[in-house]
Amino acid sequence: MTWVTENLHRHFLFRSSRSHTIISLKVAHCSNSENSSLKSVQTSKLCLVDLAGSERAGKTGNTGVRFKESVRINTGLLALSKVISALSEPARTHHSTHIPYRDAKITRLLRDSLGGTAHTLMVVCVSPSHQSADETLGALQFASKARYIRNCPREALNYKEQLLEQKDVALRQTKTDLEKLLLDSKVSFQVLEQEKERNRLQVRRTVWNSFFLNLFYTLQNLATQIHQIDAAVFDSSSAVLFYLNLC
Repeated sequence: MTWVTENLHRHFLFRSSRSHTIISLKVAHCSNSENSSLKSVQTSKLCLVDLAGSERAGKTGNTGVRFKESVRINTGLLALSKVISALSEPARTHHSTHIPYRDAKITRLLRDSLGGTAHTLMVVCVSPSHQSADETLGALQFASKARYIRNCPREALNYKEQLLEQKDVALRQTKTDLEKLLLDSKVSFQVLEQEKERNRLQVRRTVWNSFFLNLFYTLQNLATQIHQIDAAVFDSSSAVLFYLNLC
């Protein structure tokens, strides 16, 4: 709830407060969308505004601090009048123009209610006194411009927070999957290195087996040859002895 008030009596009308009063109520409603898993956030806002009238300093009789306050209030009303004029310009001339919402605090607070998506009801009060003829004329001109403002009331659903939440969940899931993938890759790399080492040892074992097998065959051949040589030597020795016996 927002309160903007300066409760000071005016010299011009003692029973009226020289102030603006704004009561702003905001209500948020969350609901599930029929065609989506997203939760929509519907926000409603009600503004009750009581604006102080714009009066000449000579009539109010304010001086000092109250005079400065009156100047600030009239400055805010002037900024509001410029916003009203800018909003009514497209309807009268069919040309878009800049809307000076930021010129005053009062126009920033009422931005959603002026030319936006809200339903706006404005009541302009005037005085029948001839002493207030200038103020009455200004109020009627203000109301005449406000009649040209066309709001476009519509329901606006806000999925922003839900989308951000879903993106955060998806980001965390992606991070988890990536960490798992990196861990699996590390394990797979270790398994691959172990497999390479086993293959390397197997190749070495095969080479050594082949070497020892060839060595065995070579030694076997040498043993056969030695046996044959021994047999030949034995035969030769027997022949020599037989020959000697004959002699």
